[in-house]
Amino acid sequence: MFPSCGLLKRVTKDVNFFDLLGFSEGFNLDLQELQAQYLRSQLYVHPDRWVAKSSSAQSCANHISALLNEAYKTLNCPFLRASYVLALKSPLDIQGKDLVPKNPPSGRDLLALFELRERLESQVATSWRDQEEKNLTRKRDLLVPELKSAFDREDFEQVAALVEEERFLARTLDILRK
Repeated sequence: MFPSCGLLKRVTKDVNFFDLLGFSEGFNLDLQELQAQYLRSQLYVHPDRWVAKSSSAQSCANHISALLNEAYKTLNCPFLRASYVLALKSPLDIQGKDLVPKNPPSGRDLLALFELRERLESQVATSWRDQEEKNLTRKRDLLVPELKSAFDREDFEQVAALVEEERFLARTLDILRK
């Protein structure tokens, strides 16, 4: 990807983020090594390093730098990484089931969000909002070890359910913070 000859190789938009950063596909990553590899890669392809080169080389550096940013953001967050790994798994490879979580909230999620909005309208106390945000953040953080365990067991249905749960908690936190 980053040859020693000082030239950049064009990377397609559909590049595998794990390949881009030199990791094996999977949920379990050493986050310190991920950051170190990301920084090493960015040092080489950062657009500022290519300003004196051809416009083609500059364009390539911009493209690869943007892909590296997206790859790092995705792989650094356990929930984005879980969704990404699920998306890499072809549903046909897993007993023909469509396991990639969908964005629309379920009826349960909609009811919970509606109830939260009602509580927010009736509760103006900042301390209540702060406490509710802490509770939801704690619940979200507790999903990470469950995700790891589900990936270790290759229980992709459980992974999909946990990713969906995280999305619900993230939507709820967004509403709470508004």
